[in-house]
Order: sequence, then structure tokens, then C-alpha cells
Amino acid sequence: MRVSLAMGLLMLSACDGRLGGDRPDAGMTDAAGRDTAGLDAPGADVPSIDGGMVSPDVPAVGPCVGVTCGTGASCNPATGTCVCAPGFIDVGGSCMAAMPGDPSTRTGPEVCAAWRDGHVTEAATSWDPGPGMCDPGTMSRDALDDTLRRISMFRWMVGLPPVADEVGRNATDQACAILMFRNGTIDHNPPSTWACYTEAGRAGASSSNLAYGTSDAADAIDLFISDAGVSSLGHRRWIFNGPLGIVGIGFAGNSTCLGVFDSSGSGARPWTAWPNPGPIPFEALRDGFGRTGDWSFHGSLVTGSTTVAMTRVSSGAPLAVTVTHPPNGYGPNTVAWAPMGWTPAAGDRYRVTVTGSSEVSYEVELVACD
Repeated sequence: MRVSLAMGLLMLSACDGRLGGDRPDAGMTDAAGRDTAGLDAPGADVPSIDGGMVSPDVPAVGPCVGVTCGTGASCNPATGTCVCAPGFIDVGGSCMAAMPGDPSTRTGPEVCAAWRDGHVTEAATSWDPGPGMCDPGTMSRDALDDTLRRISMFRWMVGLPPVADEVGRNATDQACAILMFRNGTIDHNPPSTWACYTEAGRAGASSSNLAYGTSDAADAIDLFISDAGVSSLGHRRWIFNGPLGIVGIGFAGNSTCLGVFDSSGSGARPWTAWPNPGPIPFEALRDGFGRTGDWSFHGSLVTGSTTVAMTRVSSGAPLAVTVTHPPNGYGPNTVAWAPMGWTPAAGDRYRVTVTGSSEVSYEVELVACD
């Protein structure tokens, strides 16, 4: 996996709020209204993620001017034609989301191939700055597609359909990204005194996962999924929210804003888990800096008293875990746990039993892909 450092600092911030007609809350989880659990101190040796208007993502002149594409498609700036986004397939001229199927029925080689394909990057550059300091600049279509490919790969792993982007949402999140980058930090409620402040930037900040310190937006997705050190697991939960269908993507310098407050999608699984049932790349348990986030289970059966038990399938031996209950409001309800006194190993298979309002059991097989 390729994740590069920028300025030696990584910060993440996950938004709290509820999907639906109401405007999302901008606050996080502590008394000050923000989740600081994942915030590394300045000067840390890894990036961290926090617990003028923008130009559209097509050229101002060129083949894509005046071209409108449907959901799941974008205009190819080289040809001026609509092409399907990563994870979508052309069906009779319309782009339809590829159905992911049941994760538990996949093979190891199949998930390893998906893992490698999901980390392909096509963009020659991540961001083209504008002429002025506060001009948000643009992301190329390739950079946007690299990010969509990464998100959709992770959603496929847990059995959810892909997501698409949208020009207007990208514009809002690009305004957010330049705001974070020019001020050297991330905040879901940036003050109007910040350099390069715009209402569009503030709107993007209040409705997005935020990351500071990676070389492109695609690499920020691995950090969001790991959520190492983020007690809410809010980034992961928003990306694994079943109804998520359309995202906004913004990137400037080393700052990513990923708009996640959407419920237009068709993902309707009763529950998801990370790591997912069936085979999963062992490498997926760690982010690009070797940090491991908690395991998690998401769905309506999760209550405040949900329990988790694990056993090693080869021996039937029980495995101790530390269970936590992240607060509701970050996408689906979630229970989280971490191994206590043991370390997951490639080649092992683990049985997980989650007991909330009902009981679910599944097996996770860790497959070495790299």
C-alpha cells in the first residue's frame, strides 16, 4: 500500500450527525464538540486523522463543457464522453452499481486481486493548485477515480455497493480542502477568521471525514478505514454506511475532505463487519503506517450492552477481547473490540459471535496478499 507523508503530520476528523432531511450536526463527541481521540501531536512521525469558489472537476474549456452524465458516470476529459465510475458497469448505456455479493463466499485469490486493484492509482498529480493562495485548484478526473476506486473496494469487501461522486459535492469539498491546507490543521467548524475562509469550505468541513497529511485523497481512505486511535470509528462507519451512494471528494496540498452525509444509495445489508466475514487481506488490518484499528460490527441489532466473543477456529480456543461501545450518530450503530493478549495472524481463521438484540456468528479468514 502506498501512503506518503506530508509535513510529517497526519490528523483525522470524523463528523457526527444523522442522515436524513435534517442538517447534520457539526459537533463531535467531547465537551468542545469534537472528537480528538485520533489527533496526533504536531511533529508525530505519521499522519493523523481527527477523531473564490471551487472549480468543477471538469475543465473550464474542452470536450466536457456542456456534457452531463448520470449517476455513476463522469465525463472523460480526453474524449468528452460519459464513462462509468470505478465499481459501476455499463448496462444498456446506463451505469449501474456492480453488486458485491456475499463476502463469506469469496476465495482468497479473489479478495487479494480486489485489494491490489483497489490500490491502483492512475493520476499523474493529486492536485492542480490555482493561481492564488486561496484558489482551491482542481483534482483531475483520474485523481477522483483513484479515490472512488479505493472507497468502493473497501465497501465491496464488506458486501456493500460502490459510491459515485458529484460535481457540486466535489466543489464543496474542494473548498473545504484548501481551507484545511492553508490553515495547517483540520476542524469541522472552522472560524470565519481563518485564512481562505468561505461558506462553501465551512459547509464541506461540517459534513465530511477530514484528513491532513497524506499525498492524495485515495491514501486517506485507508486511514479512514483503519481509524487507529479514533474511539468513535466515525470515519469507517460513515464509509460503511449502507445508504451512502454519493460522496464529495476534495484534496489540496495534503488535506482531504470526503463528504459522507448522503443516503441515496442502495446498500441494504442487515449488518456489516470489519474485518468482513470470509477471506480478507491481512494487510487490510493495518494502515500505511503499521497501525491497527479495532475490529467492529455495524447494524441495528447493536445495543449498548452488545457482547462479542471470539475463538480460533483451528483449535477452538477462546480469545480474549476488549469490547467498547462507540457513541451512536456516526453512521450505523457499532460495537468495537480489540484483541487482548494475542495478535491476529495471516493464515488463521477466527469465529466471531456478536450478541445484541439477536445473535450473529461469522468466520474471518486472514489471507496474506502482499
